[in-house]
Amino acid sequence: KIAADPHVTAVYDNTGDFDATVIAKFKNRRGLDSFLKKIQTYDFVERTETRMILNTIKEDTILF
Repeated sequence: KIAADPHVTAVYDNTGDFDATVIAKFKNRRGLDSFLKKIQTYDFVERTETRMILNTIKEDTILF
């Protein structure tokens, strides 16, 4: 359901304190806020923790 959102570029299952990591891109904070409010209504979402990227040093999409 989250992966189908057009803002979402990646979803990862992970170990540790969180079950998943979602990478999403927005033009502004209003878009981010709307997305967070939407996913927090999903039954399978207990809580969210948000981090924002300030600067991109390197970003590759090539997988070997």
